[in-house]
Amino acid sequence: YDKEVAKVVLKNAIKAIHDDVGFRLEFLHVCKMFPDMEDIEDDIMKGIERDFSDDVNAWIIRAEYEMKKKFISDGEESKATGGKRKRMKKDTVHMANRIASSFEVIMKATEQIATAEMYISSINYLETLKESHLDSSADICKHINNIFAKAKAQDIQSPELSLKHAHYLTNNHKVHDALKLLHDAVI
Repeated sequence: YDKEVAKVVLKNAIKAIHDDVGFRLEFLHVCKMFPDMEDIEDDIMKGIERDFSDDVNAWIIRAEYEMKKKFISDGEESKATGGKRKRMKKDTVHMANRIASSFEVIMKATEQIATAEMYISSINYLETLKESHLDSSADICKHINNIFAKAKAQDIQSPELSLKHAHYLTNNHKVHDALKLLHDAVI
């Protein structure tokens, strides 16, 4: 395979199908089938960031990508690659750094799209992440709590968000807090 050919195909495909984030995600999945496609994957993600800054699903895709990205995240760079990020095996990447990078995307998302839908999607993503990374659940819970606090500080409200928060509190054995939240939501 030739990476330059892949880049041309991607560029032309995006010109033809420019408004479909799902298409770009599929192209990203195809890249994973071939070695040394990280720079093309990064180009795809930059395009998603540039072209879909107001799309809730695009932000979640970006957060997921940060979790799956395999690079040295504490500033170490390979001299052999001229300062480019050095991709590493998944098990050598520190989980806390990946979670923090993913959460940073979520925080930017809730700044860019300050809606109940964005907050709910962000919380759903973080809850799914928590279920699949039980050893990091305490860190992820802190991030979920930060998202709920940010929504409250920005006065982002909806019945769905209130129910989501009450459900979260109940699942974390804070039934009294859940009841108070629901009571305050209806008053």
